[in-house]
Amino acid sequence: MNYPAPLKASNAGAIRLSAIAADPVGARALHTLQVRAGNRLQKIIEKVAAILIEQAMATHEPQARWPAGMRHFTSAGRRRERTAKECRALAEDLVMAALKNLDNPDWDPTLPDSRQPGSQNQLLMLLQSVANQAVAATD
Repeated sequence: MNYPAPLKASNAGAIRLSAIAADPVGARALHTLQVRAGNRLQKIIEKVAAILIEQAMATHEPQARWPAGMRHFTSAGRRRERTAKECRALAEDLVMAALKNLDNPDWDPTLPDSRQPGSQNQLLMLLQSVANQAVAATD
């Protein structure tokens, strides 16, 4: 998953999250929030990806026109798999860009100049802390 860059210690939101994580009760509550936020984020990405896949598949030629045969079905399956991966990556990028620009009313995903360079929203910081933990766990 393409999460935003890890938080820097100077970030006030990150400091608040680390203070909560230092408290045993707060740490459990924070972990619960992180898990829920991560799961919901995955569901949103899956929904966006499903819409993109459906639209991408609708643009392919109708199956009735295609010649039948094992070779055709194999290549069509590979094409569907490749399209699904590309749509999933696009969905991740769109959702993460939307989160980064949550506080930016002028953001337009089709205009790169409208994006906000850095966001201080708490939801994004919570999700970044999940990503930071995932990276730390794999190192």
